[in-house]
Amino acid sequence: MLEGMAFPTWVRESPSIFAYTAILSLHAMGLATLVGLHTVVCLRLLGAMSSLPLVNVRKVYTIMYIGMWTNIFSGASLLWANLTGMLKSPAFLSKIGFVILGIIIMALAVIGFIV
Repeated sequence: MLEGMAFPTWVRESPSIFAYTAILSLHAMGLATLVGLHTVVCLRLLGAMSSLPLVNVRKVYTIMYIGMWTNIFSGASLLWANLTGMLKSPAFLSKIGFVILGIIIMALAVIGFIV
């Protein structure tokens, strides 16, 4: 039912480069942005690049949020285009499980339960 709507059908079946190919590329770029900048932040917090002030490291969070929201919207579009198939895939379900686990761990760290 949801897969038969206009947008997921366009994503799945359109020969346009702006359909599946572009959305998948956006998903990869969003992930690369988020993970790459997060790696820089983590390395700085672990002591690498000590000449880089922590105040400057905080500035990359805006770009990380852009990468995160790009991933959320592009991932939701890709999921919507193949909802039935993805929800039957053990690999996809384990990926989503790990994403949810990461969100829980991050939330616990933010409120102070995990140091």
